[in-house]
Amino acid sequence: MSATIESSGQCTALRHAVVPPSLDSDELKSVFTATQAVPEVAYAVQHEMFDGVFANHKGTPEPPKESYDRIESADAFVKINTDSLPGDDLDEYWRKVAVDFSHLETGDSDKLNSLAIWLNKHQPITLAVNSPHDKVLALGKSLFEKTGLVVYTLGSTDNPDVPPGLTCQARPQEAEVFGEFPPRSTLSKYTRFPVVVPSSTPSYDSSYTSTYLESKATKMTDTPASLKPLVESVEDLATRGYCIELLEYLKDVCTTNPKRGFGKSRTALWGLQRPPILGNKTVIRCGPNTVPEAILPLLLLFLATNAKDQVFVSIHPENPKLASLLGDDTLMSIQTEEEYAQYKSSADAYNVVEEPEPMKTFPMVGNFVSLYMPLGHIKSTKPGDEEFVAALSKSDKWLRFIE
Repeated sequence: MSATIESSGQCTALRHAVVPPSLDSDELKSVFTATQAVPEVAYAVQHEMFDGVFANHKGTPEPPKESYDRIESADAFVKINTDSLPGDDLDEYWRKVAVDFSHLETGDSDKLNSLAIWLNKHQPITLAVNSPHDKVLALGKSLFEKTGLVVYTLGSTDNPDVPPGLTCQARPQEAEVFGEFPPRSTLSKYTRFPVVVPSSTPSYDSSYTSTYLESKATKMTDTPASLKPLVESVEDLATRGYCIELLEYLKDVCTTNPKRGFGKSRTALWGLQRPPILGNKTVIRCGPNTVPEAILPLLLLFLATNAKDQVFVSIHPENPKLASLLGDDTLMSIQTEEEYAQYKSSADAYNVVEEPEPMKTFPMVGNFVSLYMPLGHIKSTKPGDEEFVAALSKSDKWLRFIE
């Protein structure tokens, strides 16, 4: 169903499935046995066939025959990777049912980490985790903490009270927050801000006035004492006010984080999150002329939260003033261009921001945060799942404000 949803036209249609090595080729191909062909859209609507397939759809070329096996009865294409995850050439094949199956032993921590790295690199919208019920919370929590996706669904393979999870499950109207994020390190190449549902559409093109921000420049009630010297170092009053607005937002959002959804058929937790807890950092490179105004709005996202250890600032030797201001050798390092290039090539960073410029306009702080911090929801397919809530609400992945 996840693979064929809307004739594989929905953005959350299943494209890659990780399965136990014990499942053979015939068993994997058999999942498409019940797939139904749809002659036209009106027929699908009349018969409520939301997961039917437009047979021989011409919108997208078929996957290559040398790589994929075609299942004639379902007009579906299958590739089985026995010892690896899909490469960087994984094509979407929109409106074509194409699924890569990867044999992977998720009980192996190294292999599970390799899957998390793959997910962060390719950034699918949604991840569905299904396993025996006594294992799914631990497995789902581990993948949730190590990745930065938007939608997570936990289901079971052996408990009728916890139905299998699908990738195509998200009800924004029930606080199952949904969104589309490009891979974090290339986000700015494709969009100004990630799209989040539900959200205020006009907010994406809205900004604060300088007058408003300047009026906040001395109101540091919610600014942690340890960060006040940094905020006060910002000479531009509008930028200083923006930093204060940002800190107020973080404190407010993190007061109750995560929040519980209000759907009746599933159990969801949603909210702001830290970057993946996998040892990767967000790297900020500061050049000879980088000023505090250019980096502090971004840097405060980390310094004011439990993501403090997930950022690294590289400062050019000709910018001693900035190095002196930060002054924390665990946070930053003075690096020549050559040293930075070497560090960058080996750091395997989650995100890289190079020589940012001071803000000329000031976007809504919620949108700004979404550029650097994951957000979304994780849910159990079981209604009123208190065991799930108890286990996942305590996860270190949820963003916390540090007083």
